[in-house]
Amino acid sequence: MLARQADAPKDTDVLYVPPPAYLRGMSFGYVEALADLLWIRALVFSGAHLGSDQLSALRRYFDGIVALAPRFPRVYLWAGIPAVYGGAS
Repeated sequence: MLARQADAPKDTDVLYVPPPAYLRGMSFGYVEALADLLWIRALVFSGAHLGSDQLSALRRYFDGIVALAPRFPRVYLWAGIPAVYGGAS
């Protein structure tokens, strides 16, 4: 299993973040829990890719979090930080 995972492209996990329109139905009623999971995945992804050109993929995470939990203030405060400190344009 790990060998197959090693062969996958590095940005494969971003492909698993569906568009925001589908996330609410996929949460099975646990909307805030899915928003929290996306938040944690966004933090890990940004930390792993800090300084690379793949930080633009964070937009899929942030769009999903905002669609699920629009009153989650931390995501609004933090959304620009990876772009500033990561060197993204």
